[in-house]
Amino acid sequence: MKIINLSAMPGPHFLRELEAAGLAGNVGLRDAGGQAQLLLGDEAAEAGVMAAVAAHNPVPPAFAGEPALSAGDVDRVTSERILDYLAPRWAGDARMQERHVLRALQDVARAQDIKRDPASYTPADAAWADQAIAQARAKDAQVLAYRQEAADFKATQNWE
Repeated sequence: MKIINLSAMPGPHFLRELEAAGLAGNVGLRDAGGQAQLLLGDEAAEAGVMAAVAAHNPVPPAFAGEPALSAGDVDRVTSERILDYLAPRWAGDARMQERHVLRALQDVARAQDIKRDPASYTPADAAWADQAIAQARAKDAQVLAYRQEAADFKATQNWE
Protein backbone atom coordinates (compact mmCIF):
# COMPACT_ATOMS: atom_id res chain seq x y z
CA MET A 1 0.00 0.00 0.00
CA LYS A 2 1.28 3.46 -0.89
CA ILE A 3 0.26 6.60 1.05
CA ILE A 4 0.16 10.02 -0.66
CA ASN A 5 -0.31 13.16 1.44
CA LEU A 6 -2.73 15.68 -0.07
CA SER A 7 -3.01 19.41 0.58
CA ALA A 8 -6.74 19.06 1.34
CA MET A 9 -9.40 16.39 1.53
CA PRO A 10 -10.84 15.91 -1.99
CA GLY A 11 -14.55 16.22 -2.56
CA PRO A 12 -17.04 13.67 -3.90
CA HIS A 13 -16.39 14.77 -7.50
CA PHE A 14 -12.85 13.42 -7.16
CA LEU A 15 -14.14 10.01 -6.10
CA ARG A 16 -16.68 9.99 -8.95
CA GLU A 17 -13.85 10.72 -11.38
CA LEU A 18 -11.86 7.78 -10.00
CA GLU A 19 -14.94 5.55 -10.33
CA ALA A 20 -15.42 6.63 -13.93
CA ALA A 21 -11.80 5.72 -14.65
CA GLY A 22 -12.23 2.34 -12.98
CA LEU A 23 -9.78 3.17 -10.18
CA ALA A 24 -12.07 3.63 -7.18
CA GLY A 25 -11.61 0.07 -5.91
CA ASN A 26 -7.86 0.63 -5.57
CA VAL A 27 -8.03 3.91 -3.65
CA GLY A 28 -9.00 4.94 -0.15
CA LEU A 29 -9.08 8.26 1.68
CA ARG A 30 -8.38 8.96 5.33
CA ASP A 31 -7.83 11.88 7.63
CA ALA A 32 -4.67 11.30 9.63
CA GLY A 33 -4.81 13.99 12.29
CA GLY A 34 -5.76 16.80 9.93
CA GLN A 35 -3.60 15.51 7.07
CA ALA A 36 -5.59 14.18 4.12
CA GLN A 37 -4.07 10.99 2.80
CA LEU A 38 -4.74 8.99 -0.32
CA LEU A 39 -4.19 5.25 0.07
CA LEU A 40 -3.26 3.32 -3.06
CA GLY A 41 -3.85 -0.41 -2.88
CA ASP A 42 -2.61 -1.14 -6.39
CA GLU A 43 0.59 0.43 -7.67
CA ALA A 44 -0.44 -0.28 -11.26
CA ALA A 45 -3.22 2.32 -10.88
CA GLU A 46 -0.86 4.96 -9.49
CA ALA A 47 -0.39 6.87 -12.77
CA GLY A 48 -4.15 7.24 -13.31
CA VAL A 49 -4.75 8.26 -9.72
CA MET A 50 -1.90 10.79 -9.78
CA ALA A 51 -3.29 12.32 -12.99
CA ALA A 52 -6.63 12.80 -11.23
CA VAL A 53 -4.89 14.30 -8.17
CA ALA A 54 -2.93 16.73 -10.36
CA ALA A 55 -6.11 17.81 -12.15
CA HIS A 56 -7.79 18.62 -8.83
CA ASN A 57 -4.77 20.15 -7.13
CA PRO A 58 -3.04 22.17 -9.86
CA VAL A 59 0.16 24.07 -9.18
CA PRO A 60 0.00 27.58 -10.65
CA PRO A 61 2.71 28.49 -13.13
CA ALA A 62 5.55 30.57 -11.72
CA PHE A 63 6.96 33.69 -13.32
CA ALA A 64 10.24 35.03 -11.90
CA GLY A 65 9.72 32.91 -8.79
CA GLU A 66 6.20 34.22 -8.13
CA PRO A 67 2.94 32.32 -8.71
CA ALA A 68 1.19 33.76 -11.76
CA LEU A 69 -2.52 33.10 -12.16
CA SER A 70 -3.19 35.78 -14.78
CA ALA A 71 -1.61 38.31 -17.12
CA GLY A 72 -2.13 40.92 -14.39
CA ASP A 73 0.09 38.93 -12.02
CA VAL A 74 2.82 38.79 -14.68
CA ASP A 75 2.53 42.54 -15.27
CA ARG A 76 2.73 43.25 -11.52
CA VAL A 77 5.82 41.06 -11.09
CA THR A 78 7.43 42.64 -14.15
CA SER A 79 6.88 46.18 -12.90
CA GLU A 80 8.31 45.22 -9.50
CA ARG A 81 11.36 43.65 -11.18
CA ILE A 82 11.92 46.77 -13.29
CA LEU A 83 11.67 49.12 -10.32
CA ASP A 84 13.94 46.87 -8.24
CA TYR A 85 16.48 46.90 -11.10
CA LEU A 86 16.35 50.64 -11.69
CA ALA A 87 16.40 51.60 -7.99
CA PRO A 88 17.69 48.61 -5.98
CA ARG A 89 18.65 50.72 -2.98
CA TRP A 90 14.99 51.38 -2.23
CA ALA A 91 13.55 47.96 -3.06
CA GLY A 92 10.15 47.66 -1.46
CA ASP A 93 9.63 51.44 -1.16
CA ALA A 94 7.80 52.29 -4.39
CA ARG A 95 7.69 56.03 -3.68
CA MET A 96 11.46 56.30 -3.25
CA GLN A 97 12.02 54.07 -6.28
CA GLU A 98 9.84 56.34 -8.41
CA ARG A 99 11.74 59.42 -7.17
CA HIS A 100 15.05 57.74 -8.01
CA VAL A 101 13.85 56.81 -11.52
CA LEU A 102 12.59 60.36 -12.09
CA ARG A 103 15.96 61.75 -10.99
CA ALA A 104 17.73 59.36 -13.38
CA LEU A 105 15.50 60.54 -16.25
CA GLN A 106 16.34 64.14 -15.40
CA ASP A 107 20.04 63.24 -15.52
CA VAL A 108 19.62 61.71 -18.98
CA ALA A 109 17.80 64.82 -20.19
CA ARG A 110 20.65 66.97 -18.85
CA ALA A 111 23.20 64.70 -20.52
CA GLN A 112 21.39 65.05 -23.85
CA ASP A 113 21.46 68.85 -23.48
CA ILE A 114 25.23 68.67 -22.92
CA LYS A 115 25.65 66.48 -26.00
CA ARG A 116 23.63 68.94 -28.14
CA ASP A 117 25.77 71.92 -27.16
CA PRO A 118 29.17 70.62 -26.01
CA ALA A 119 30.89 74.01 -26.49
CA SER A 120 28.93 75.45 -23.56
CA TYR A 121 30.15 72.77 -21.12
CA THR A 122 33.46 71.53 -19.72
CA PRO A 123 35.15 68.34 -20.92
CA ALA A 124 34.30 66.77 -17.55
CA ASP A 125 30.61 67.52 -18.19
CA ALA A 126 30.89 65.96 -21.65
CA ALA A 127 32.51 62.83 -20.19
CA TRP A 128 29.77 62.63 -17.54
CA ALA A 129 27.13 62.98 -20.27
CA ASP A 130 28.66 60.14 -22.29
CA GLN A 131 28.69 57.93 -19.21
CA ALA A 132 25.12 58.83 -18.22
CA ILE A 133 23.79 58.10 -21.71
CA ALA A 134 25.68 54.77 -21.88
CA GLN A 135 24.25 53.73 -18.50
CA ALA A 136 20.75 54.72 -19.58
CA ARG A 137 21.06 52.64 -22.76
CA ALA A 138 22.26 49.61 -20.77
CA LYS A 139 19.37 49.97 -18.31
CA ASP A 140 16.91 50.40 -21.15
CA ALA A 141 18.14 47.16 -22.73
CA GLN A 142 17.58 45.28 -19.46
CA VAL A 143 14.12 46.79 -19.00
CA LEU A 144 13.22 45.71 -22.53
CA ALA A 145 14.51 42.21 -21.73
CA TYR A 146 12.24 42.05 -18.65
CA ARG A 147 9.26 43.18 -20.73
CA GLN A 148 10.02 40.66 -23.47
CA GLU A 149 10.36 37.86 -20.90
CA ALA A 150 6.91 38.77 -19.55
CA ALA A 151 5.41 38.90 -23.04
CA ASP A 152 6.90 35.51 -23.91
CA PHE A 153 5.57 33.97 -20.68
CA LYS A 154 2.08 35.38 -21.29
CA ALA A 155 2.18 34.02 -24.84
CA THR A 156 3.05 30.52 -23.61
CA GLN A 157 0.08 30.68 -21.21
CA ASN A 158 -2.21 32.15 -23.92
CA TRP A 159 -2.82 35.24 -21.78
CA GLU A 160 -2.28 37.87 -24.49
